[in-house]
Amino acid sequence: MGLFTRNRALAIYLIAGTSFGGGLARNFLTPLRADQLGANRLTIGLIATVGLLVAAALSLPSGYLTDRLGRRTMVLLSIAFGLLSQLLSAATPSVWLLFVAAVIGGIGIGAAQTALFAAIVDTVEQQHVGRAMGWLTFSMQAGFLIGPATAGVLLAAVSVQQDLWIVSAFWLAALALGFLVRGGARPASWRFEVVTELIRRPGFQAVLLGTLAIGMVWGTIQGYLPIFGVQGLRLPGSQVGFLLAVQAAVNGVSRLVAGRLTDRLRRQWPLVVAGVAFTSLAVMVLPHVMGFGPAVVVLGLSVPFTALAFIALSVSYANLSTNENRGLVMGFYSSALFVGLGLGPAVYGPAMQASYVEGFTLCGSVGLAMAALVPAVRWAPRRTRSVVLPPAA
Repeated sequence: MGLFTRNRALAIYLIAGTSFGGGLARNFLTPLRADQLGANRLTIGLIATVGLLVAAALSLPSGYLTDRLGRRTMVLLSIAFGLLSQLLSAATPSVWLLFVAAVIGGIGIGAAQTALFAAIVDTVEQQHVGRAMGWLTFSMQAGFLIGPATAGVLLAAVSVQQDLWIVSAFWLAALALGFLVRGGARPASWRFEVVTELIRRPGFQAVLLGTLAIGMVWGTIQGYLPIFGVQGLRLPGSQVGFLLAVQAAVNGVSRLVAGRLTDRLRRQWPLVVAGVAFTSLAVMVLPHVMGFGPAVVVLGLSVPFTALAFIALSVSYANLSTNENRGLVMGFYSSALFVGLGLGPAVYGPAMQASYVEGFTLCGSVGLAMAALVPAVRWAPRRTRSVVLPPAA
């Protein structure tokens, strides 16, 4: 990889870290701001849900625009939406404007993931896609950790509203770096028959199924782990926060190892199946442990498999794409991922209400079943740039 290519890739990694850091800092502070403005718990939950649903709904059209307008334009637009959402959250005197900010933020985060994934695949050599995806998602995980941590530290000295203004610096840094992304519009087609042909391919269906499977399991873990840590594991809030930090750190480091592993293999479906299966098993074990140490062991052993599934899936989408339709394919990835992340906590919510054992067991059982179905619907991605859709295996 040449120096120029490495510099462009580094810029994309830094954009991912700063933009996702800004987004997660906003997500951390928005419930606190909503509470100050008089919102109840249901309203606070709906604010978070709205952003996720918007991201899922608009990731696909964002993918088309990423192809049509160019990677740089879409990266800059996504950052601009994120910055606008941040500023509106800081300035608003009413709860309903926080919903508007959540919608704008959802547009930004959905477009950002799609455009950054397409941009990094354009930037690196084909044989290094897995490694690049590892570094890209590592950067996102770093943002997940650094953004809320920075916002939390600042709360010791400033108000929530002031904190929202200050952490806008994450978005400003990302905006400056966005101009380093390779630009240039390219021909793009989103005819209905092109999309339906893509969806009908057995390999593409397997990719979508794998994304939905890991998204639902991981979304359920992330949605319920904070409250389960307090009520189920009997941990104080400080230890729950540290548990989440350890999980994020292991997740980030695992992405780097998973990226190198996927580059060494021609097919990724065994990695996806293993990743979803082991994560699902960990979910089933989690409600049966008690205390900080056992929970760290369960998560520490399972999170690398979660990271492996995500990296293998991202490489599979890259292998299914060409320069002309890469944004569209990555839009499918982002859309399916956000749907899974949002669907998991909602689907298993009634079972969680009954008991954590019942809820986590149901989640893990469905995850195992979906993992078994991935090879059953056939896995198609091959490493090629010459055709849009490789022949099914």
